[in-house]
Amino acid sequence: MKIQEVLSWRRKQLKLTLEDVAHHVDVGKSTVRKWEHGIIKNMGRDKIALLAEILQLPPALLLKDDIAVNEIGIGDLLPIAQKHIPLIAAAPAGILHEDSGTTTAYVTCDRHLRADFALRMEGDSMSEARIKDGDIVFISKQDTVADGEIAAVLIADTTTLKRIYHIGEKIQCMAENPKYKPIYFDTTDTQTFKILGKAIAFYSEIE
Repeated sequence: MKIQEVLSWRRKQLKLTLEDVAHHVDVGKSTVRKWEHGIIKNMGRDKIALLAEILQLPPALLLKDDIAVNEIGIGDLLPIAQKHIPLIAAAPAGILHEDSGTTTAYVTCDRHLRADFALRMEGDSMSEARIKDGDIVFISKQDTVADGEIAAVLIADTTTLKRIYHIGEKIQCMAENPKYKPIYFDTTDTQTFKILGKAIAFYSEIE
């Protein structure tokens, strides 16, 4: 295998995005893409060390141009580093109801996934975003998101998922299912509405 093939294969095996690798190594996403296409000249040793760390491979392996398949053995594929984050339940089908969102469990994910907590989706309100009932959605804590991004939001003491749009002085919360109407809040309404974080990944079982 060429070194670029190893980089791409290992990143995908660990379920890392180009952005994940770029953030860890402190380079642009385009640089990581170039590495995976074989443009790896003048990579500094500091970058090699960071790249090896996030891909969980020995740094010496990344100094080779060609790597035999049998070189990438069990000893090289280090156990995937994991972390535990809180798991809470989302409101069923986008309906507002009393739910404290209290953590009752934890879920394990890759240590490099920039998630602070996870939601277990209930109902079909996000079905057209391929997020189904029972899926686990990983959330990165932040109090704002860009238009069109999916966020975990707190609405009337209920934690749920919505696609967010800013319209003048209003925030539009959209379900990803046409049978649920949009919900609107004033941007100054911090009592009944709050953005908890951005949805960055989700886990779904194949049916």
